[in-house]
Amino acid sequence: MLLLTVLIVSFARPPRLAPRAGRIALSALNEEDAELVTGIGGERAGVYGEMTAVGFRSFARRFGLSTGDTFVDLGSGTGALVLQAAAEFGAQAVGIELAHSRHQAALTALSTAPEEARSLVTFVQGDAASDAAADILDRATVVYCSNLLFDDALQARFAARLGGAGPQLRGFALLMPFSHAVRGFVQAASPVMCRMSWDIHDLDHPCPVYMRGYGTPDAQMGGEETRDSAPQVAVPGFSSDDTAEQRVDPLDPDVERDADGRYFNTRLSAPNVWEVDLCPSVVAEAAALCADVDFRSLPRHPVGQSVRTGSGRAFYVTWPNTWESDVLWVSVDDQPTYDAFRHIFERLDIPKRFGHLVSGEVNLISAFYVVRSKCDHTNYHRDWVTDVGTEAFTLITPLHDYKINYSSEDQFQLSYCACKTHAAPGEEMKQELELHGHWRRYEYRSGKAIVFASQFLHGTETGKSIEPAGAPHVYLCFTFGSDERWRWAAIGRTASQQARVVARANGVLELSEFGKSLERAATAHVAQ
Repeated sequence: MLLLTVLIVSFARPPRLAPRAGRIALSALNEEDAELVTGIGGERAGVYGEMTAVGFRSFARRFGLSTGDTFVDLGSGTGALVLQAAAEFGAQAVGIELAHSRHQAALTALSTAPEEARSLVTFVQGDAASDAAADILDRATVVYCSNLLFDDALQARFAARLGGAGPQLRGFALLMPFSHAVRGFVQAASPVMCRMSWDIHDLDHPCPVYMRGYGTPDAQMGGEETRDSAPQVAVPGFSSDDTAEQRVDPLDPDVERDADGRYFNTRLSAPNVWEVDLCPSVVAEAAALCADVDFRSLPRHPVGQSVRTGSGRAFYVTWPNTWESDVLWVSVDDQPTYDAFRHIFERLDIPKRFGHLVSGEVNLISAFYVVRSKCDHTNYHRDWVTDVGTEAFTLITPLHDYKINYSSEDQFQLSYCACKTHAAPGEEMKQELELHGHWRRYEYRSGKAIVFASQFLHGTETGKSIEPAGAPHVYLCFTFGSDERWRWAAIGRTASQQARVVARANGVLELSEFGKSLERAATAHVAQ
């Protein structure tokens, strides 16, 4: 429930913080400060600009900043972001600033901040890239550095300092990418877009994001150390000295892991996808939970509708009416119904089987049925953003074996993009699929489940049900992933739009972003 509280706070009106400084010319520094700053960071290092409050909210959402985190701003200026991290997100927050005048401005702003924020904030005057900052970075979980105008020497010092930070530092963002390797971190495929004080035309600045990841950036970026000599970050389920045979995933012998921790299914010729066996009798229990539901008569309301079965199970029915299909999503909608599906999820041994692929414990996010009798156009998509990696999954299995019309090209199965090699993240992945990929069909079978994470491009094939009276095909689906709360920033971009309620951790349901939008709409309707 902790993250829910943080999200509610983030939508509230922020407390009054220090006045926006905007762009301050070098001459705004006194002579002593100007000499100090330019001596360490180069002739342009004294030019000042800052991330706005709106921009910092984008930053905080990307990293899942919340109570329990320690946010550090390297070169914190007048302290606005440090104060916002504490007051709005409940994080411990530390700002390190070299210029005495800016440090004093931050202390002045701190003196007028709310008392609860003051207790969480520390401002330190000094060189943020020096050895003196090491103890602070050893406590940091999220870091920001406004490095746009620093010279190469200072950039290299910051890269080295961040690479030597404590293991709890999960990521950081900059204003421009480092040209130097950062040990233990890899640059994410997509930046976080943040509004800055100099963006007078409402254009957000792409801030590169670095996350603690697999492999060695030194080797990838031309550093002197090799992959064998530099420290490695452990890949869950595998040791750093695995042989080629050991790189076969024990969950599915057709899946291999490469040196950078990515997974590839050699039989399906696609990244981050597994096929696993399921106990048919346990899946039959999931079918029994909806046995008294007439799926063909379910409502197709634009924003969805609550449904309770004769056996008392609660579901929320949504209809993606932008898809050229009659598909319905029937998701669990109260704690007892969720618990019944979680019991099935655990009896299928999913947490144990996929535990080596995620950080922390496996958490069931939601469970639902997908119901459809026809599809007029394939809507190709990826369920999870690239940054999720294998920290979240979608599992799909049919409740029954459904007839397939083999005499037609439109067989109403799963169409996906196959490629012969690992797909690289981001635009490179997209180009790889477009240049070397081809469409393949996966046929759903009772007792089998297809399970996929990020980078798996797929959609429902065109066609229609040929069951008696055109009865729809019904599939049991689980979304599940890491229970580490900070990963929700990426996982939630999908999961929060799929159901009215979701479980982020510990199996306790809470309103999703979709659910909150429904609540706001209902409140507005009552007010009218």
